[in-house]
Amino acid sequence: LDDVMFRDKPSGRDKLCTEVGIEIEPSSRLFQTNQKLAELHQMVKGVLQQGVAREERGRLYIEVQTAPPEDLHPYRDVPESEHELVNLMAQDRYEYLEQLRQKNLVKRWRFFMTCTSRATAKYSKEARPTPEELVATVRKADAAAASLLGYLRGAGYEARRMSSNEMFKLAYRYLNPGRASGRLPNWVPPEKRVRVVPTQPKGKAGGPRERLFTLKEQLFQTPVNNEDMSHLRIGPAGQQKHVGTVSLARVPQRTVTGMLARVLEKLDASTYYVVLEFDHNDPMETDKKLEVSKNRLFSQMGSGTQEETKD
Repeated sequence: LDDVMFRDKPSGRDKLCTEVGIEIEPSSRLFQTNQKLAELHQMVKGVLQQGVAREERGRLYIEVQTAPPEDLHPYRDVPESEHELVNLMAQDRYEYLEQLRQKNLVKRWRFFMTCTSRATAKYSKEARPTPEELVATVRKADAAAASLLGYLRGAGYEARRMSSNEMFKLAYRYLNPGRASGRLPNWVPPEKRVRVVPTQPKGKAGGPRERLFTLKEQLFQTPVNNEDMSHLRIGPAGQQKHVGTVSLARVPQRTVTGMLARVLEKLDASTYYVVLEFDHNDPMETDKKLEVSKNRLFSQMGSGTQEETKD
């Protein structure tokens, strides 16, 4: 609704919320000095800490797919030169890149960031919000998006707000990897989602009726088989894709620009996503952990002093 997605207690949270999306377009590394790359890298942490409000959750999605044929068309459609050698070199370059693309070695990288915003009113199927409550919730989400956009642009990144349809397509590609490279459906707004349900089975009261074509029904279009222990099988029989998941056991103490690219270059999958989730530590929980560490340290220091006294 108005470029805002309404969600039902995501990630185990106890409150209903909305979510907004932003597409980030980082500049090419080829035209950046090492110092500038290091500055942009360091600013990411600041954007997350300041751009994502407390009690909210931010997610950075890095979508890497085999480049579609049209991405190489600029190499194919270069203006013809009066020098035949230049034309041959341009044609050879295009054919070489196309061969690499068909081997899944030419990738398209896209970067998205989403951020939650707690709803100002409770809502459910049984208790829908009033128009005033809905407007207030959307305005709060818009303010969160504007704030995050400001921090990203201030850090030197090109960024823009995603529309409802763009957010829908990102979710659709993520949930239906076998259909991500084809023509994607568009989001159907609430006022156009009504469809007719067939007549009830014999013996039950009522005839054809109408009901809403829900957002979940629009998004979840691929069967999932989770019988294997190592991966998911997604898609209909005979056209299944294997999907694996890797989760970092520990976050690296130090990261550098391009570190992730060197890892992903070793993968031969046609599509993969890297998802970074960020939220603020609960101050109360942090205080408890620090208190436990302090007491443990004092206990160890006291024990060492007593052993020295006995000696």
